[in-house]
Amino acid sequence: MKRIILILCIVTPFSYRVHGQEQKNEEQSITNTDKIFCISKFWSDVKYNFVYYDKLKFDFDSLYHASLEYILNTENEIDYYRELMRFAATLNDGHTEIIPPLQVYSKYWATIPLRTKIIEDRIFVRDVKNDTLITKGITKGTEILKINGMDVHQYVQRYIIPYISSSTERYKKVVAYNSELTKGDINEPVIITFRDQEGQIFEEIISRQMTEKEDWLTKYKGSSFEDMLNHPKFRSIQALIDWDLSTPYHFKKLNDNIGYLQITHFMGNTKDFDHLYGQIKETNALIIDLRGNLGGNSDIVDHILKHFTDKQYKSFRWISRKHIPVHVSWGIQSEWIESNTNPIQPFTKEDNKEIYMKPVVVLTDERTISSAEDFCVGFRSMKRGKIIGGKTAGSSGNPLQLKMPDDSFAWICTLKVTMPDGTDYISVGVLPDIEVKETIEAFLAGNDLVLEEGLAIIVKKF
Repeated sequence: MKRIILILCIVTPFSYRVHGQEQKNEEQSITNTDKIFCISKFWSDVKYNFVYYDKLKFDFDSLYHASLEYILNTENEIDYYRELMRFAATLNDGHTEIIPPLQVYSKYWATIPLRTKIIEDRIFVRDVKNDTLITKGITKGTEILKINGMDVHQYVQRYIIPYISSSTERYKKVVAYNSELTKGDINEPVIITFRDQEGQIFEEIISRQMTEKEDWLTKYKGSSFEDMLNHPKFRSIQALIDWDLSTPYHFKKLNDNIGYLQITHFMGNTKDFDHLYGQIKETNALIIDLRGNLGGNSDIVDHILKHFTDKQYKSFRWISRKHIPVHVSWGIQSEWIESNTNPIQPFTKEDNKEIYMKPVVVLTDERTISSAEDFCVGFRSMKRGKIIGGKTAGSSGNPLQLKMPDDSFAWICTLKVTMPDGTDYISVGVLPDIEVKETIEAFLAGNDLVLEEGLAIIVKKF
């Protein structure tokens, strides 16, 4: 099985007015026919394909009916797409969402050249990508208090949270505060109230047209990601990450010949890992860092894991819906197809693989998502070492991908996965063996508490 994945509040009603079927507002190019088709297409495919449809605690048909009126009464592009996104977000699934087309996303979800982070319910700048902002006193560790004159948490709850599709509240918060916080209309600056590390409060008006000192798009040209540069989903994750995705593996040796392998995603092929494995197997122990891993292809997950055991192990179980119309006519409403529970087999002698049997630990956080969580499930089943850090995002699965006539994209999760024994980790997350939370003090001091704990645990093993 393969998966290629990159990773509510009260809605204020729009004013009502009468629409003709093909009426267009001068501010938008989307007809009412297209509006109805797009939300109806998503609604219909959710009813037939969404794997958690039977778990919904509300009447999805009623929500669809009510949302039609909101959709038809939107008067501009941004309100239309936000309403679509809100509709999808009510399903509370990280692999089920609606993504605006690139030209709309680029216009209304433009960001500024700084990155933010939530730690202990406070919001800090984690990186600054324009020297002009640095000269204004905005540096790593500067705290954000307000956005456009509103308390930052109130702003997020009102303008960001309702439109984020997520299986858990913690991942929703991560996306809201670490990625979406400063995004908005490219023609409208954002006003941010900061507090520096000396306690001084100041305000800056920052243009969303301000450029970054390094054009991140250029580093992906010629890479396996080049075809994805114009996909809005790929654009949307850039503010969430701090590394170059064109290279999935970042390896170095720490003290005592301990290997450190950061895996940023499981896309691409197995050759990159095989090329690196020669260096990995020469280490005394290995730390695998999956924090912020975006997921990818589960075949690559299995290929990597098989290097760390000479025994068979169990991976996740999966289940999906099965629709047979004649059975529905007989009153059979829900049918399922399930995976078998055959374990993953180790490499054979013919594979000529040297298995790494030295100590291994895995690092996770709330950004560890999708196939990266499946990696944790397999690793735990192997009983090869500890998982250290934070609960994972709690969202994995295989999305049905749809392209709408307005060039927006929709994902609908078609696959439910569980632990080998049937225990859920979707909407829960994979729990670490040793939980380590980032603190403000450690962040400001530049200390990595999760990595430090991983080192402390692993040095005891050799």
